[in-house]
Amino acid sequence: MIMSRTVMGLRKIESFCIERNIPYRLYGGSSLLESKHIRDVIAPIRVILNVHDEIAWMRFFTLFRGIGEKSALRFIEVTKEAANAENAIEMLRDSKVPSAITDTLSAINKNKNDAAKAVKASFESLENRLMEIYQDEWNHRKKDFDVLISLAERTKNLEKFISDFVISPHMEETIRMPESTDNYVLLSTIHSAKGLERNVCFILDVSPYAFPSERAYADGIDAVEEERRCLYVAMTRAKNDLYIMRSSKSIRAYEINGHACPYFLNDFDMNLVELKSPYTSSHSRTDHFNLEYADINILDDMDFS
Repeated sequence: MIMSRTVMGLRKIESFCIERNIPYRLYGGSSLLESKHIRDVIAPIRVILNVHDEIAWMRFFTLFRGIGEKSALRFIEVTKEAANAENAIEMLRDSKVPSAITDTLSAINKNKNDAAKAVKASFESLENRLMEIYQDEWNHRKKDFDVLISLAERTKNLEKFISDFVISPHMEETIRMPESTDNYVLLSTIHSAKGLERNVCFILDVSPYAFPSERAYADGIDAVEEERRCLYVAMTRAKNDLYIMRSSKSIRAYEINGHACPYFLNDFDMNLVELKSPYTSSHSRTDHFNLEYADINILDDMDFS
């Protein structure tokens, strides 16, 4: 079982599972292909394939700044008489919709005979707008499109790709919800892990600034203790082996505004763990939990008894 604080923290693992056809189950959030940003990029592709898909039109139109449901409905009315994507694009141009809309549709339509190119055209056309919409989450969400394009490359045919993975997603469901109850990877947010157990468990990004988070630290001792309980639940999901992972970028991140950073794994009993680092001896970075300048006494140590 692989656990993370948020479903976004699991997204890279999920993407790898989809790309490599590794069966998995996800607890605590929507799957990759059900995510909002993925659906946003798929929407204009769907209308290229079916100009009468009003749900896809609505999602696509309302992505753009200044277009609400009323304006979107007006634009949908314009496309109702269109026989195909080319007709719809011309009708929208005549109706003086924002050029970004018709430019996006034209780019996808130009590549409709190649699923991967069509997906890439949709993403590249919408990237700046999606960056505005998702803001701080964009750097994480953006990585998902590489996987989406990779999936499209495997299918080749655009209509089959949309049918299999979006409209009737049996291919993704086969990977995500395997019939076998034993041979799959279990992915879960920490908050959804209670009641789940596995012989081997991984907890991702148990790093300073993450456990406890800066926000919890600012909110006071009750919020910090709630995060401690959540981490404790996650750690006790492992029957045999527990792997606690942290970002290598956080190894020296032990200060917040000049003060020592609180960290739940300070004063961890080193007899309980085996430490491994991605860095070789040629690196000067120190990779262990108990650093003197990270040692604070405002919190009780976690009880591992």
